[in-house]
Formats: sequence, C-alpha cells, structure tokens
Amino acid sequence: MDNLSGCKAVFHQAIDAYRRRMVSRAGQCVRIDCALLADAADGKSTVLHELLMPYGFNSTQSALIGRAVATGRTGAVFEALGYVAEIGRGVILIHARSECARDESEWRFSLDRISDLPVNLSVSVVDRNENFSFLRDGSIAYFDESILAETLTLRHWREGDRFRPFGMRGSKKLSDYFTDHKFSLSEKRRAWVLCAGQKIIWLVGHRQGAEFSVSSSSKRVVVVKVV
Repeated sequence: MDNLSGCKAVFHQAIDAYRRRMVSRAGQCVRIDCALLADAADGKSTVLHELLMPYGFNSTQSALIGRAVATGRTGAVFEALGYVAEIGRGVILIHARSECARDESEWRFSLDRISDLPVNLSVSVVDRNENFSFLRDGSIAYFDESILAETLTLRHWREGDRFRPFGMRGSKKLSDYFTDHKFSLSEKRRAWVLCAGQKIIWLVGHRQGAEFSVSSSSKRVVVVKVV
C-alpha cells in the first residue's frame, strides 16, 4: 500500500512539474506548450490527458487532441462541457465556453455619424489627385465617395459569411480566410465586419472587400481608419 501511495505521489509530482513548465495563462486563455511534450517521450498521451482533464476533457478527447497536435491540424477545435480547446501553432489554447459565445448585436449607422460604435473609427474625405496615395495597411479602408449615401452595418462575423477581397477574383468564405491567415479562436470571435446591405465591404482591421472600392473614375476617396 505504501509503495502504491509512493508511486501516486511521484506521478503527481511529475505531472505538476510538466504543468508548471507547459501551462501558462494569456488573458482569459490557457496555453499548453506542445513543444515540451517531446520531453515526455512515451508518456506524451498521459501527460496531455492529465493537463487537459481539469478542463473537462476525457481520455478519448485528449487522444484526439494529441493526434491533431501531432498532425499539425492548426485551427481544429474540440469541445468539453465548460471549455473549448483549439490547436494553435505549437500550442493548445483553452477558452471558457462563455468566452466563445457569439455576439449577434448589430450597429447601423452612416459614415457621418460614427459615435457610439464598439470599434473606434475615424472618417475623412480627400480628393483623389496626384498627391493621394494608398497605404498597405489593414487598419485603413479606402472607399469611393458613393458609400457616403449608404446605411452601414457593423457586426461580428457569422458562419457562412462570404466576401470578395479587393484584388481577388470571386468570393471567399470568411472561415476560409481565417484559416488561411491562421486566426485563433479568440481572434475569430473578436472579428468585425462592415457591411453595406448584405455585402461585406471590410473585414475591419484586416482586409477590404471589392464593393465600393476606389476606381479610376473616383474623384474623391473616403478613408476609414481603426483608431
């Protein structure tokens, strides 16, 4: 019995040592450093299960998460009762499910009235002349002045959303854009889109859509910045 108790104590001490080295907190998110799993040799699956178990993940889920880490399935998501685990780049990110809840609120406005929005924006209108130039910056969007007549909607992205990125042919699912650009679960949850009618004209802070973009016939340019 004493030997069994001693083995358990040694086991828990070893797991606690891995936890101190591998688990950290970044804001509301728990990070597990997958690179350090290599030190566990043949005990990788056991160590990972012990690290995930406090967040409600069972042994089957832990094995699936371990397989996703080993095969580099960045962006894969696994759900337990109270938490969500996401495979990141070299890490497992664990979020409380409450932190992943989708906010369905919408803000309708025109560009001459941008107060009380959840994103701080500045708007200016400039002549398109020889002194004008575009900056390659996702936090700035450039629109034809015809957008000033539009009622716009600011909201979080939704499953099934598509947009036509400026400079690309055809449309693209936002979920695919997020995957291509390695957005984390929390980054996707915080993503805002600016819409004119049903069309997404800007993934705010990241990529402008093609609608209402500046063309060769544009005389004036509406510059919208995240500030």
